[in-house]
Amino acid sequence: MIPSGAWSISPPGVDGDVRERYHAAKFADQRAFSASLGFASCLVAPSLWIWDRVVDPVHAPETLLLRLLMGALMLAYPLAVLAGVARRWLLPLMVGCAFAMQLLFAAILDRLDGGALLGPGGYLFFQLIAPLIMIPFPPRGSVLAVVGLFVLPLAASFAGLPAGLDRSMYLVMNGAAALVAVFSVLVLDRLTLRNYLGQVEL
Repeated sequence: MIPSGAWSISPPGVDGDVRERYHAAKFADQRAFSASLGFASCLVAPSLWIWDRVVDPVHAPETLLLRLLMGALMLAYPLAVLAGVARRWLLPLMVGCAFAMQLLFAAILDRLDGGALLGPGGYLFFQLIAPLIMIPFPPRGSVLAVVGLFVLPLAASFAGLPAGLDRSMYLVMNGAAALVAVFSVLVLDRLTLRNYLGQVEL
């Protein structure tokens, strides 16, 4: 017989004070990894201009500035981590930057010949990288962020950005990726919490 708490997100019997200490310890332990991945993303976003060049050499020069802006936006998050910005502001900052990057990516797709057809695959970058950067944060906010990153490109496509995005393909590819991301966020947090509780008891 399966215990009643077996499927809960967190182990049973964790009160608010313990949970807050856990979140503080988790952030302190994993903030360096998150910031490092943020810095890496700053480099990846502009370097993907090579992809623009391969897809559409004629219009690729029009996307270079947008790619640089994507990298500059992502730089705000790791710099804020290093500057000691309060934890409660860092996740909204990171998600806000990611939302802006998604809109810039949609504008890039709009400038490339056939870019909208390749868009569903390009949006996977956000579903795969963002959950890793959000590892130090509480799972509830991270899950909401994953859902937001999935919904925003769909909403933008109804506004014509980019024109011609294959929504069915987007739903299939990014929907599956979002489910995996949510599952990963919850499971990793549960495992980390169990390890923390085990260390506290020792």
